[in-house]
Amino acid sequence: ALAVAAALAATPLPAAPRFACDGTEFNFGTADSSQTVEHTFVIRNDGDATLEIKDLRTNCGCTVAQIENPALAPGDSRDIHATLILLGTSGPQGKSVMFRTNDPDHAVVRLVLSGVVGKSYDLTPADATFGEVPATESATLTLDVASRVGAPILDVKLRGTAPGVFDVTVKRPRFGGKDKAAITVLTRPPLTPGIYRDELLITFGPPASFTLPVRVVARVPEPMRVLPSTLSLAEGRDVEERYLLILQGAVRGFKVQRVVLPPGIDKAETDELPSGDWRIRLVGLHGRPSLDGQAISILTDNPTFSTITVPVTIVPAELGTSGQ
Repeated sequence: ALAVAAALAATPLPAAPRFACDGTEFNFGTADSSQTVEHTFVIRNDGDATLEIKDLRTNCGCTVAQIENPALAPGDSRDIHATLILLGTSGPQGKSVMFRTNDPDHAVVRLVLSGVVGKSYDLTPADATFGEVPATESATLTLDVASRVGAPILDVKLRGTAPGVFDVTVKRPRFGGKDKAAITVLTRPPLTPGIYRDELLITFGPPASFTLPVRVVARVPEPMRVLPSTLSLAEGRDVEERYLLILQGAVRGFKVQRVVLPPGIDKAETDELPSGDWRIRLVGLHGRPSLDGQAISILTDNPTFSTITVPVTIVPAELGTSGQ
C-alpha cells in the first residue's frame, strides 16, 4: 500500500491553466450621466498551460470590452479594456463583462463596473432654446451653471456648427466661485429666416473632469408676407370681392394705415385680426387690360416695411385666374 501511494505521489500532475485577477470589480464612485467610464482589468495565467479566453461579452449595449490576444501562455498577463457609456442612465449601476475560460475552477468569469450615476452640476435652464428671435435685433439667453462637487469651470465655447450666428460671454462671481458662472448666449444679427442650431461646450476640471454639451437653438421667422403675393384677374370679367392677407411673421405690432388702389379696383376695407395679422377686402375689381402691370400699395407704420406692393396681372379669360 505504501508503495502504491509513493508511486502516485511521484506521478506528475497534468499541465493546466490557472486564471487570476487581482480585482474583478471596479467602483467608479459617483459620476455624471454625461461621462464615459473606462477601466482596464488585468488578468494573468498562473498555471503551466495556455489559458484561453472565450466568448467575451457584456450584459448591455452601453458597455464595450476588448482584449487583444485571448490566449495567455503560462506567466502571461492581458488587459481587458472596458468602456461604460453613462448617457441615459441614473442611480446605482452594475454592468458586467463576462467570458469563459478553460480553467475548470473559473469556467465563467464576471468582471463588474459599478457606481452611482447622477448629476454633478446644476444648469438653469437646461438648454439654450431661444424659440423665435428677430432677424435684425440681438436676442440673449442666460444660463446659470454650478458644479455640485466644486469642480472649476475651465472653458466655455460654442462648437461652431452655426458660424456667425451665436456668440457667448461668461460672467463669474466677483468673489471666488470658480465652480459657478452665468453664461449668456446671444444671436448676431442680421440673420436670414431659418432654424439655427449649435452646441455650447462647458468644460469642468477635476474632480468632475468632463465637457457638458448644451443645445443651442434659435428660429428666425419669415418677415411679413402677403397672400396672395400677386393678384390675378381674368380679362373682361368683373369680380365683386377678393381678399389679401398680411401675415406679420417676424414683423409684429404694425398697423395698416392706408391702401392705395390702381384704377379698376373700387375700394379696400382693412381689418386687424386677433392674431395681429391683417385682412384686406378688395371690392369691385374690373378685369381691364389697363390694370395689367399695375400694383396695390399697402402703407404701414413699420419703417422697414412702410410700403407693401402687390402686383396685379390680367390673364386671358380662358386661362382662369390664380393668386386668389
